Amino acid sequence: MLERLIIWNRNSKCGFVQSLTFNYRMRPEILQFITKFYDGIPLEARGNNQPHPDLYPVSFYAVSGLEKQIGVSYVNALEAETIAILVKTLVESSWPTTEWGEFEASSVAVITPYNSQEVTIALFCVFLNKVRWHIRNLLRQKKLGGITVERVQNMQGKQYRVVFISTVHTRNKLLEEVKGGNDQSDSSEEKYRGFLSDEGELITSFTRSQSLLFVVGDPVPLCTMGACRQAWWGYLQECHTHNSLLPRRYHTRDSRC
Repeated sequence: MLERLIIWNRNSKCGFVQSLTFNYRMRPEILQFITKFYDGIPLEARGNNQPHPDLYPVSFYAVSGLEKQIGVSYVNALEAETIAILVKTLVESSWPTTEWGEFEASSVAVITPYNSQEVTIALFCVFLNKVRWHIRNLLRQKKLGGITVERVQNMQGKQYRVVFISTVHTRNKLLEEVKGGNDQSDSSEEKYRGFLSDEGELITSFTRSQSLLFVVGDPVPLCTMGACRQAWWGYLQECHTHNSLLPRRYHTRDSRC
């Protein structure tokens, strides 16, 4: 509903705006970022979801790695491994039972824009043919196999205590396109680049989380490529302001080419 409202509000040529009033899912920090950045649609957070005592509800972990293209899809093994480690650390070392209750696998989801993949990861000695299967397999190895790993296209109407977003793309591949003159960042026929180019999918992913939204990816392509780059720049600025841009040594100035 929120996604449809934002898109309608942006594209409608009507002289009035129809909007929702209350949101009962998200933490105020997550909701305020979304409504502030997407045309300032006024929504009031009315839910009772408690925050993590040590992690700001809007967080980002910077990792690059190398993306591999398989047909029209992509995989980033290092990013997938990093997500598996972050999930394991959260569940085993810092799950706040006082605020969130006992851990249940259904409380956590990993969202990615890509489906069909083939990837070899020597570290884990696995050969898989879907990026979400790849992440799920790493989670299984860490005894976290019950956690949802799904494409954003299948996440409508769902909600989770914690959402990790895997953005996949890295600076190496995309900067090659820029140097080769293939960048279509401002084109109406911009190629699909997942969370870099599809605003609707990005909003869907942002609005699945109740208490903690944790993005993992390479900030450079997020902030310099595709139709969503301004949204990503705003997201990183939000994280920088609240000391939730990780690792701590990372700075938003490192997100520009």
